[in-house]
Amino acid sequence: MIQDLDVSVLKPFAKNPFRKLSSEKLTQLADSISQCGLITPVLVRPINDPIYTHEIIAGKNRVDAHLLLGVTKIKSDIREMSDEEATIIMVDSNLQQREIILPSEKAWAYRAKLEAIKSQGKRNDLISCQVGTKLENKRSDLMIAESSDDSVRNVHRYIRLTYLIKPLIELVDEGKLKLNPAVELSYLDESRQVDVFERMEFFDCYNISLESAKRIKEIAKYGELTIVKIDHQCFEKDDMAKDSIKLSANRINSFFDLSTSPKEKEDIIVKALELYYRQKNRTLHREVALESRT
Repeated sequence: MIQDLDVSVLKPFAKNPFRKLSSEKLTQLADSISQCGLITPVLVRPINDPIYTHEIIAGKNRVDAHLLLGVTKIKSDIREMSDEEATIIMVDSNLQQREIILPSEKAWAYRAKLEAIKSQGKRNDLISCQVGTKLENKRSDLMIAESSDDSVRNVHRYIRLTYLIKPLIELVDEGKLKLNPAVELSYLDESRQVDVFERMEFFDCYNISLESAKRIKEIAKYGELTIVKIDHQCFEKDDMAKDSIKLSANRINSFFDLSTSPKEKEDIIVKALELYYRQKNRTLHREVALESRT
């Protein structure tokens, strides 16, 4: 049903991961609507809310453009739909219409759509197709790939980005960290991701290689991933390896007994550095933990 609705009663879709248009793009959209009118009505669904009567499924930027123009009414396509249907339509409409989509937007959009499809009962398994699965019960990830420009493999890669801490996924959005290394880092637990990000900042080097990220992932899986090991795998190579550090014997020998061997001294210094950086990172760890719970 097409009807003119007051923009003040339209509520943004809560699960929309896509960012608002920039001021410049929104102004361009508003100018286009002012000159040509609204070509495509916004898609909304009725909701039970004390303030809003409808929820915006597709067309939030068009609503914002109307607000910018001071227009209080907007042509709306009103449809009844479930949460899962609304999520799928919201994701598809944004992926099809937006010129620029950030990796984080695509990541959260694919994850939201995947969860919506699975909730509908289309599929209960993400990774593999069970023997005897009917065609109508197609794999959820395959359904997403078929309606996008990405392969099933890339759909999985993007969804993995949602397991990154905020500073790392922002590096992907900024183009400083490539997709594939970021995917490998997403398998680290939160505290180890914080350690990696802190070392990136320390060396002012963010675009670590895929090989380095894979080695870090393997070390964390089968052993203890220390700061020294992160540095060795990611930063202490090529030009960085040329910058050696020389310690004055007079400065460090006062901390050791005469019987302490050079290897024992090195081990103690490394452990002291690890303790120093663990203490230094506690504040960042707590901030990330608090943010993940909000």
